[in-house]
Amino acid sequence: INAAFTKMTGYRGDEALGRNCRFLQGPDSETGAVEVIKESVRQASRCCVRITNYRKSGGVFQNLLVLQPVLDSTGELCACVGLQLELDSKLACEASMRLMESMARAIPGST
Repeated sequence: INAAFTKMTGYRGDEALGRNCRFLQGPDSETGAVEVIKESVRQASRCCVRITNYRKSGGVFQNLLVLQPVLDSTGELCACVGLQLELDSKLACEASMRLMESMARAIPGST
């Protein structure tokens, strides 16, 4: 949890640390994106989705999420790193997706 996450969501680190980011989802969160995320975790594979999430205040925002699995020395999933970026246009989404996917590939232990 960093200052950018707090600014984007309204949640402080102590409110979000250790929690699954499902708490940011709500009625307008796209079920297809949620299923892609779930499958990514089940398969220990990277995913990149655009999803509608909710701030602590109840406000809605578009979020680009790259979820990167991290494997231990035996090849077992030990963690997932999520990179999130608030989106304000389709063009920003496409450029950001490419950048974030390249960043995710640089995470040690990533697949």
